[in-house]
This record gives sequence, structure tokens and C-alpha cells, in this order.
Amino acid sequence: MTMSGTGGVTMDGTGLLAFNDTNSYTGNTTLMQGTLQLGNTTAIGTGSLVIDGGVLQAQGASRTLTNALFINGGFGVGNADGSNLTLSGTGVLGSGNETVTVASGVGVTLSGR
Repeated sequence: MTMSGTGGVTMDGTGLLAFNDTNSYTGNTTLMQGTLQLGNTTAIGTGSLVIDGGVLQAQGASRTLTNALFINGGFGVGNADGSNLTLSGTGVLGSGNETVTVASGVGVTLSGR
């Protein structure tokens, strides 16, 4: 399934939401709880990635996301298959110190400004 348009997506529940296709929607993608699995570097469209909790993981190959990033809560980086994850978009850290928990066997790089 491919998504386009101005809307966004919010993951707010347990379970796994897998985005494997190229998407072009422009709204924000918000991760609150559960696992958001990314099988494509453009899986979350062109809007910002807002993280309030949950687990983010790459799948199928290492992925680099260039979306703007807002980290408002601690989150995890999961290991679906050993694929590394790079978040290189402009980043904003919320008001407190947030914890990033990284699963064994996977690498994560935060390189945005």
C-alpha cells in the first residue's frame, strides 16, 4: 500500500506497523507506542518524524531517514534483521533528557543538527 496526500500517520498502540513501500504523504509520522518498522528510506513520506515513545526499526537493509526529527520521549531502536538505522534529518530534542535503547546486533546513528 502506498500513501500520498497531506495527512499524517500516528502509531499509538501495541503491535507492529510495517511501512515497506515508497510513500509521499506530507504530514507528520508520530510514534507513541508499539513498533514502527521501516522497509524503505521514504517509508514515512516527507513530513517530520515525531517520537514520543515506542520502537523504531529498519527492515530488509540499512535505512537512512532524512525527515526532520522531534524527540519528545524515550524510545527504542529494534532489531528486525540486523539492519542499521540512521536518522540524519534536522533534530529537535524535547524539554528533558530522553533515553534511546538500542537492541543488540543493530547500529543506530543520529546525525542531524
